[in-house]
Amino acid sequence: LIEDWLCAQPTREVILDKFEQARFAIGPVLSVPEVMQHPHFVERRIVRKVKDRSFGEIDIPGMPLRFSGFPDELTLDAPYLGEHNHEVLEGLLSMTPGEVETLQAEGVLHAVMPDEAKTA
Repeated sequence: LIEDWLCAQPTREVILDKFEQARFAIGPVLSVPEVMQHPHFVERRIVRKVKDRSFGEIDIPGMPLRFSGFPDELTLDAPYLGEHNHEVLEGLLSMTPGEVETLQAEGVLHAVMPDEAKTA
């Protein structure tokens, strides 16, 4: 019954107007692209821009809640697959660079990094 009525309306805005005239507390269900572009969410930093090493500047969902003792925005930088192999295996496990290279050559370790990340 309700679904039939909703589907019979020409637009979402008509539905919202009718409910608002009847003094219902209502709001639209937004798609992900609509949320990411909605001025309210952008202003409240629920959508934030970050610089990604592979994709450049992109919009991502931000933290919807704010706490006084919590950083406003966390630095987000995910490592590439195997980016820290040498650092971890040599620094924490006392392996030699040659041992790490041997593990990579034998396919035990994997590292997938774009060329620009290798030089950074």
